[in-house]
Amino acid sequence: MPRPSQGLPGAARMLLAGLLIALLAGCSVQIRPGTRPESESQKQAVALAPKAQQRLDEADDTLVQLVCVRTQEKIKDPQRFADPLERLSAETVLADCPDKLARPFALALQDAAMIEPRDRFQGLLDPSDPNAPLQRRGERIKVAVWTDAESEQRYYADKQGRTPPTRPVVWVTLVPEIQAWCRTALDWPDRSLATQAANALRVNQRLGIPPGTIDSRFVELWVPVEALLRSCADPDTHKLACDLNPPASLNRPDLTDAAWFNWLVSTTNHSYRPAGAPWTRLGYTYDWGDGRAEPPYGATEFVLAPSTTYEVADRRSLLDYCRK
Repeated sequence: MPRPSQGLPGAARMLLAGLLIALLAGCSVQIRPGTRPESESQKQAVALAPKAQQRLDEADDTLVQLVCVRTQEKIKDPQRFADPLERLSAETVLADCPDKLARPFALALQDAAMIEPRDRFQGLLDPSDPNAPLQRRGERIKVAVWTDAESEQRYYADKQGRTPPTRPVVWVTLVPEIQAWCRTALDWPDRSLATQAANALRVNQRLGIPPGTIDSRFVELWVPVEALLRSCADPDTHKLACDLNPPASLNRPDLTDAAWFNWLVSTTNHSYRPAGAPWTRLGYTYDWGDGRAEPPYGATEFVLAPSTTYEVADRRSLLDYCRK
């Protein structure tokens, strides 16, 4: 039985749903680290929940405009990108706002904020499944990070590293899921920068990444299997679908219940905004480039636990990683 200080109160679980409604209503919910979510503003957030019951089919025009504004603010000057592919990608993103990018992204933000029964995906990858076509080495498993050239040099130039000790910040997929997809789904008529830029954007969409984030590189890491956390309320990686409520206790030595709950609230609070991302909270990325998929599954995603040690297995360009 967990100690009372470790368990999450019922109000904490209700807050996760109410917080989303508050964000869509224009509220901002603040939670101090280590405190319980029982303030009046948090109760009001829960009370707002019945006001939004169905999925929105049209992107809000104001949100579309704000997405473009935030995208322009983040990119600033495309010439600041030293990598030629990233420079062209930034130019393309700015030229294609608002209708080609901001509108489907805004719709994804609205859609992801409201979880419906049909959104739950029952086939999430289980990293411990011996029959899954994953790459393992003893107690470690290979994961992929989609990143930019500067971050690749800053964090992955050395053969080994460690994630920050305070909270989960590194989002990963299991190898070879994304590579298998991009080698069959992406169109490669040539090796030109224009083709690479178009495909880099498509990878961003597949991974639920906002248009203003300009990435171009894949890094593969060896990490301990137990370091993987599902990106949903219950981080248990053995379940093939995400529970909507946090567990009574995580029972993990590397992450306290309070730290995990605070991460959930913080990540939720920064998603579903013009500068945010369509976080599904269901263990998979929201593919905002494919309006036909139901649910909009992109890839099974995880976050690495704090202080996870990793070994860099490979670093490759989009062209090398995704073109056969």
